[in-house]
Amino acid sequence: MEDVEATVLDFLAKKAGVEPGTLTRATEISSLDLQSIDILEIMFDVEEKYNISLLYNPNEGSSAAGAGFKTVGDVLDLIVKQIGKPL
Repeated sequence: MEDVEATVLDFLAKKAGVEPGTLTRATEISSLDLQSIDILEIMFDVEEKYNISLLYNPNEGSSAAGAGFKTVGDVLDLIVKQIGKPL
C-alpha cells in the first residue's frame, strides 16, 4: 500500500523547496515559503493522484497562505480523511 503521508510530504516539500525529511506533522505551514496558490496546487496534485475530490475552502480560517491549515499535520489529516486510508 502506498504511503499517503510520504506522498503528501513530497508534494509539500517540492512546492516549498525543502527536503521532505525536514517536514513533520508539527511543521507550521507559515514557516514554509508557500502562497495560497501553492496550497491549492498541492490539493489539485493530491486529487489527481488519488482520484478524489478534496473538500477544502481556502477562505476558511485566516487569509494567510494555507488558510485553514496551521500545520503539515492539518493538511495530512484532511487528505487522509478524504482518501479513507489511515496514516
